[in-house]
Amino acid sequence: MNTDDLTRALRDATDDIEPRNSFTTDVVRGGKRRQFRRRMAVTGTLAFVMAAGVVVSVAPWAPPSPAITAAAPSPLLTAATRGDLAGDADYLRDARTAFAKGMAVLPDTGRPETRLIGEPRVYWAGNTSAGKVAVVVQEREREQGSVIYQPDGSVIDAGSIQRFTIGLVTGESATLVNSAWSSSLDDPGAQGFAFLFGPSDRYSIAFSGGAPLHVSPEWKIGDDGRGIREWTPMKDLDGMSFNAFPQPVRGADVRVIRAKDPATAGNEEGLNTLPASLYAEGFDRQSKPIPRRTMDWPQNQPLRAGGTKAAPLTGDLDVGSELQAAGYGDPFARVGVIGFEVIADLPGGGSVVGVEYVPNHTGSRLYLGYRDATGKVTKWAYGGQLHAQEPLPVKVKLENGQGTLVAARGANLLYRTTTDGPWTDAGKDAALVPANATQVKVTRDGQESIFEVTL
Repeated sequence: MNTDDLTRALRDATDDIEPRNSFTTDVVRGGKRRQFRRRMAVTGTLAFVMAAGVVVSVAPWAPPSPAITAAAPSPLLTAATRGDLAGDADYLRDARTAFAKGMAVLPDTGRPETRLIGEPRVYWAGNTSAGKVAVVVQEREREQGSVIYQPDGSVIDAGSIQRFTIGLVTGESATLVNSAWSSSLDDPGAQGFAFLFGPSDRYSIAFSGGAPLHVSPEWKIGDDGRGIREWTPMKDLDGMSFNAFPQPVRGADVRVIRAKDPATAGNEEGLNTLPASLYAEGFDRQSKPIPRRTMDWPQNQPLRAGGTKAAPLTGDLDVGSELQAAGYGDPFARVGVIGFEVIADLPGGGSVVGVEYVPNHTGSRLYLGYRDATGKVTKWAYGGQLHAQEPLPVKVKLENGQGTLVAARGANLLYRTTTDGPWTDAGKDAALVPANATQVKVTRDGQESIFEVTL
């Protein structure tokens, strides 16, 4: 068949076929996803078009691919054991045994696991203020039949990448207390992990190398609602960096970064910090612990003061990013939790929204978004910590004498402006009471209790 016959056959066979409406969009979107790094199975050199019973071989239109190369071997699997216990044969044996026993009863990791191959080896073993500690590694089965396209144009055989499991062994009676995985060139590898362990996760350890390592126990929130992280440099112990906090910490709030200057570091310098206290909950919960709300008011059901029709904040706004930019949110937060919203129209125009946000693991807090008449947030302010057991959980004075925003879901609200004056009905669930209001009465259906809250 000559080229004219081939062209005619293809046209006749596909004359009634039209691409779907979204075909061009999907192709462009797919190309963007593959712009920096593409992954594909190695299949062959010819594509086949089948239509109307015709099978035609078509030569590939793409230019020849570059030569496929092998990945560099991992030093974790080849380097001599480091640390001041590297020569303690008995302890190294105990550490390997503890790793093997621990991997046999591994908790749900949240990741597909492949078979370990070879034998575990101790990368590092040393004495610390937490006692004897060992870092054990073992290779896992390699991925076969695919290649990885690198940004520089090179192509790497995925089967040459040494994937491995890292285990943290601690205690005089060696025990596996934490583990992590490296699965491909896309992973940060060992350099991207930090382990927390010991009572209340107060000890931290991570692989040295590159920029110095620093650790912070929490996002510390001041009276004005803005927070700060205080960083402590970790101490290098011949290949591993270590730190011991002098007091208990919340492992879910601890962050480890690799940066020359912590003051200018961003989230991209953060390591995947894994608290041993959450090891049994699976890798997803361990690597991204979710802060718990201390309020039980429903999400996506805003409380409206005075029948306002103003839109919620969370419809088209990334509240977590907004609060971070305003200094109220932790730039190293892994998960942000948004709760209820309280919406009220402002006397001079625009609206205000009180939104529940959980910036760390110390509970829910209220933040106010002031909006102009177009709905744009012009200012953020802090409304204080929220306590579900209080009769009036939301009680915050607005700026410029615009009143006091109050809310108690399911309750009837009244206010008065003098100690013995008459009560004025403010509606149910939420209200914006005048700036000169001195008391709010909270009553709930089916309950005789009446709370008078002094503003």
